[in-house]
Amino acid sequence: MNYRLTVPLFLAASTTGAVEPGSFHVAFAHDYEQPGDPGKLHRVISDQVRFAADGSVAGFSDSRGRLDWSAAAYDSGQASFLHWGRWTRGVIGGSGLHSGHDISGAEGVRNSFRYIVGPVSKSPLADAATFSLLGGHTGPTAGEGGGTSITLLTRGEVNVNADGSAARVTLALRVASGIYSFESPELPLKDAGFSTTESIPTSGVLCIPGCSTHLEGFITGEGGTEVGLAFSIDNPALSKQINGVAAFKRD
Repeated sequence: MNYRLTVPLFLAASTTGAVEPGSFHVAFAHDYEQPGDPGKLHRVISDQVRFAADGSVAGFSDSRGRLDWSAAAYDSGQASFLHWGRWTRGVIGGSGLHSGHDISGAEGVRNSFRYIVGPVSKSPLADAATFSLLGGHTGPTAGEGGGTSITLLTRGEVNVNADGSAARVTLALRVASGIYSFESPELPLKDAGFSTTESIPTSGVLCIPGCSTHLEGFITGEGGTEVGLAFSIDNPALSKQINGVAAFKRD
């Protein structure tokens, strides 16, 4: 099945590389160690998102200041509201908490900075809804152990409960070490965003010691039409996290 992803009208000015007006959800994951921030999965609200001419994200503000990316973004894609991709083979610029980190060279692919971005909706979702994977699978890649592999999302769904107060996420993916899958409990929605406070038990071929997942996600689009998700799977049998992002569209 073929899927065509369109450039949203409200981002028409992105061809100039300018900062777009308004506030955006930004969920991102990485596997490098960042001094002053032990977490590897994050979600922020940024009013300083900058888009490159191809629609990839070239910068945004994190908890401390601006982040800028002047190199190419890989595996980037976009839907009506969502934009996703990964930064790799370069140095993160700006003055933000994650600025100055070098993800160049061979480690760059494995340690890529994976992001998914969508505007904060003025009309948040207030009823039940089901969201299915956009295109069956979306980039970017996940790094594990000493190499990389394409993250193939084989199954996924986000279900919002009847009053729009919580979301449940199911996801299955294939990477080099095998197939992983999980189902989250209901995660409270606040300002159209949701997070895991405790890890989600996750099944996988190498999960003999037990695997776990953390999530950061958000609902975007007027009336709630798309969901952006960043995930990080911890498998003690591997030396690196399995990180990725996923895009969903309302059924």
